[in-house]
Amino acid sequence: MYTCRGINIGRKTRRIHLYTVLLMVYFVMAPFEDLFTSERGTVAKYLGMMIIVVSMVEGWRLMKLRFTSDVIALIWLMFLGVLSCLWAIDVETAVSRNVAYLLVPGLFLFVNALTFSEREYEAIVKAAIVGGVAASIYVLTQSEFHGNSGRIILTEGNDPNNLAALLLLPLSLSARLALEKKGRGRILQFGFIALFLYVIFMTGSRGGLIAIAALGFCFFLFSRAYRKPQIVIGLVVVIICVAIFVLPALPEEMRERLFNMDLGQELENGNRVIIWQDVFNYVLPGMSPFGLGAGCAPVALENFYGVSRGVHNTYLTMICEYGILGIGFFLWFLFIRWKRQMKRKHYMEAALLVAMCVTIFFLDSYFKKFLWNVLMILVINEKMDAGEKTKPAQSP
Repeated sequence: MYTCRGINIGRKTRRIHLYTVLLMVYFVMAPFEDLFTSERGTVAKYLGMMIIVVSMVEGWRLMKLRFTSDVIALIWLMFLGVLSCLWAIDVETAVSRNVAYLLVPGLFLFVNALTFSEREYEAIVKAAIVGGVAASIYVLTQSEFHGNSGRIILTEGNDPNNLAALLLLPLSLSARLALEKKGRGRILQFGFIALFLYVIFMTGSRGGLIAIAALGFCFFLFSRAYRKPQIVIGLVVVIICVAIFVLPALPEEMRERLFNMDLGQELENGNRVIIWQDVFNYVLPGMSPFGLGAGCAPVALENFYGVSRGVHNTYLTMICEYGILGIGFFLWFLFIRWKRQMKRKHYMEAALLVAMCVTIFFLDSYFKKFLWNVLMILVINEKMDAGEKTKPAQSP
């Protein structure tokens, strides 16, 4: 028997770390990222800094970062962002972008070095779901819209595609809990799933719709759920409920937008295909093999559009900014993270990562928290599954 500060578990007392509490707050606030943005940056940025400081003070004896190939790949990408300032086509932009390019992956590395118990992991999961539910209720009650399109957003200037991407994490976590729980707990999670789906549909994000399809398909494939009648029946019930209750509740123009996959929108509305063609035809052939520099892909597009414009594809952005020095390391990092989830038979988490990889195909996401929040949840899951507890440290 042992005792320390924390929460009672039977005859034992297991400590809940302060950095875990801060991570819970972080994940609750994550879907509200754009709402808490000011000229000094997002509140989440300062909360992330606080998590780093607290983890160094509180858990330094337990911290241990293994320099595996994926960790080395991420450290190289962080170093490359700084190094690219030497050849960037706009040094000021590269220096400014490196703040985000270092902080968000840096927070991931600190989380990767910490220890978590199963109780702590589940608390963080519930916090992420609570944040998604709160954000969904907020956008539905505040009725903010993106221009005249009827697409709901969190706040004026918010990108509805980003909101859909942020809700992909709580959606998948609720889906996992719905499979694990019984009775009222399962019904509650199905209610959350319906709420998340409705809000994602109301954002009008076709990338979000494709990501949801990828999430369901990949889980079905990875887990071989087609061999389990109860999961097949559950999936059929979800599809029927969405078809009967969720889709009819959408405005007609939103249904047309979501299920009309014609990407031939006007350039002024941000046609991705045209931007990608311009990048392939004009930007890539004329740039250095080492890339344009961190954050400089939108700068290069100013020559064609008169204003800074995102590439709207994380993989293509990485090629533009880092060239041959970066894209391979980024893909390797994502592959190793997926492989570890598959090895542990965490099929919902593996499917979530694939769905996020689909999402970032349509968005510039390397510095966005919706990508790194998913990666942090996965690494916390790995650490907990590996038997790393909050009591005396074991080698990760």
